[in-house]
Amino acid sequence: FRCRECDFDMDVQCALMANSAKTRREGQQDCIQHSTHPHLLFLVDTDAYKDTEIKCFACESNSSASGGGVYYGCTRCEYFLHKSCIDQLPQDVLHPLHSHHGLLSLRARSVPYRCRICERRDEGTFYFECPRCDFKLCVQCYANKVRGIVNYEDHEHPLCFVEKMYTRIDQCNAYDSNCKLSADISNSNEFGLSMFRCVDCDFKLHLLCGPLPNTIKHGCHIHPLLLFDSFIEDNSGEYYCDVCEAERDPRIRMYYCDQCKFLSHVHCVISEIVNVLKGDLSDVKLKTVGEDVWKLPREIVGEENEQGRPRLTLKDLIDKLPEDDIRKLRSHFYWDEHYKREQVELGDEYIDEILRISSFTESQFIYFFGDESFSRYSRKKLKINSSDLTLKIVDVQGYSIPFTLVYVFKHLLHKYGDISWPSYCSPEMKSVTFFFICQVMKKIHTTLVIDITKDLLHDWYCYYYFARVSLNFDMNFLRALLKEATTAFFYLEVSRLLDENVPTILEKKITEYKTKLEQCNKFRESTSKKGSMNEGLNRLMKLKWKT
Repeated sequence: FRCRECDFDMDVQCALMANSAKTRREGQQDCIQHSTHPHLLFLVDTDAYKDTEIKCFACESNSSASGGGVYYGCTRCEYFLHKSCIDQLPQDVLHPLHSHHGLLSLRARSVPYRCRICERRDEGTFYFECPRCDFKLCVQCYANKVRGIVNYEDHEHPLCFVEKMYTRIDQCNAYDSNCKLSADISNSNEFGLSMFRCVDCDFKLHLLCGPLPNTIKHGCHIHPLLLFDSFIEDNSGEYYCDVCEAERDPRIRMYYCDQCKFLSHVHCVISEIVNVLKGDLSDVKLKTVGEDVWKLPREIVGEENEQGRPRLTLKDLIDKLPEDDIRKLRSHFYWDEHYKREQVELGDEYIDEILRISSFTESQFIYFFGDESFSRYSRKKLKINSSDLTLKIVDVQGYSIPFTLVYVFKHLLHKYGDISWPSYCSPEMKSVTFFFICQVMKKIHTTLVIDITKDLLHDWYCYYYFARVSLNFDMNFLRALLKEATTAFFYLEVSRLLDENVPTILEKKITEYKTKLEQCNKFRESTSKKGSMNEGLNRLMKLKWKT
């Protein structure tokens, strides 16, 4: 083995040595100089310590010296190590997630530290430390240094799989994934403590939202199980897992056997998923959310190398817009704290809205909703989220596209061509607009009908109007998609009117108003009988128009 940069050579025998600690003789005793302790560690004389209990600082196990273990130790500091523990842990390692600073050194200090990967906080145990920065790595994460490293198409750095995080997972950077669907889903036990993360930029993914094995073989079923982003086997509205027999949400990823119609929660087969992710992934196909929707011909996928390495962000692209384009963009979008969008209070208006919708036919509603959306587009602004502004962009066929949407954009070009051809705006403005369009396309294809809301549908129309009306893009294809979504939303709202919940809510409100009416009538009757109250009211009539 040879390092060209350092002109360092090592033969195979030395490379296969189990321990990097230097063993030598000091006087008549065998000793080693270990990086975790400043003093020499001498081979423990088992006869001298046969009645003494010794604790290995590495594995923290207690045993007597005569119990069969071989120890090296510093008696002055009462610091002891099993020879087996010394052999298992090298004193210097190169980790693939922190290779730019060179070797990590093995340390053992009785001070608290936090592992940079799993965020475990510990003290008094071995860990690896970068001599050039504050990067620290626990022994457990070192053991998975090669296993569990995956590439994720929506991030430029490799991600490591962490089986157990020791801190609360307070963020998931997956773009439009399962945990973004609703609060009920994000708080479910489907997401667990496992995750993928990038150490360099703190990019995190729930296990459920990240790249999972496309196929697994689990003991709960005789056949291989395939991964699906969502699965609705019938129109019953009730869907269950065949492993735990508990109800499952059909919007969440699951594993399925088509031959037996067998379905499983991801967390019900998590043991096999973890085994795969901690093993050799070189021949394992990993699948990300939404991958099936944007499948392209092989020759189109092969053009991926032209993207180049992402350097700029969407915010950088917006900052490069010409003055006329930035003015046009700011007239319909905002991306800072200086503009506050109006909040719509639903309350009883929600039921009024459903009752109003029931008076339309399907075609009338589509026409009405389009007009209402255009009015909203003219009056209100849409927000460009801060998470979108930080998206890295890459070059795809002359356009700057966030790499989270590259596959959607390629699908768009392959199926509909360059829809920006009638527009005379700048290439930067076209790229920003393509971001909006691809975002809507991805959202439409990943949103179930039951999750379509009025506000969401209005937003999709606003993006459509911006590209069609303000910039003259050819948007006929998106208009057709919006028509389908609007039709589905119309019947969804009508079904809610027919649902028993709406009449129940109305009957409850009628009962509440009747109670309030009775209280009001009782007050009026009792007040008319009180002389003091009448005198006060008479004085008010004389004074109400005076200062």
